[in-house]
Amino acid sequence: MAQRLTNARVRVLDALWELTAELGMPPTLRQLQQQLGLRSVNAISEALRALKGLDLADNAPGRSRSWRVTPRGRAALGQPGLVPLLGRVRAGVPALSDESLEELIDPLGLIPPKPGLFCLRVRGDSMSGDGIMDNDLAFVDSRAEVHPGDIVVALVDGEATVKRMLEDGDGPLLMPSNPDYQPIRITTATELRIAGRVVAVHRRL
Repeated sequence: MAQRLTNARVRVLDALWELTAELGMPPTLRQLQQQLGLRSVNAISEALRALKGLDLADNAPGRSRSWRVTPRGRAALGQPGLVPLLGRVRAGVPALSDESLEELIDPLGLIPPKPGLFCLRVRGDSMSGDGIMDNDLAFVDSRAEVHPGDIVVALVDGEATVKRMLEDGDGPLLMPSNPDYQPIRITTATELRIAGRVVAVHRRL
């Protein structure tokens, strides 16, 4: 089975990059575990093996401090010049995003590449009122602060959608800009996670 660049593996890759810069040397598995707040190093080891299979990380067998981010891995984190296209997200009703690394793309001056920046391909027309159309590339900053009124990639009960994040007296509301679609009301029974704020959109002709 082909390895996939999932959100959990992106977090491990990001932590590996940041700890290496902070320590001046590669971190141990235990340091990565503590950085990510995980209970066991087994998940770290599994993620690193998957990242190695994707040529995003590498190590010297038998050495505890040898894991490093490869040049392809640096590009996948936005270091430097390229942004990872992680798959598709539907701008309509929520739909699962395929988080495999499809390609590394040039943001064409739309936004400076940086860690935490990724790209998703939009499916659907629920955000057409904001100029976000089917098959557009949405650049998403996973580290940006999100405020009411921002367009975000939201995970609703584990499913991804692009919507404008609003709040009213009844709580969070994910609002489409196409009147053919209904808002998504977030209730106490809803699991909501914001994957990031949409900071730029590119349309390939």
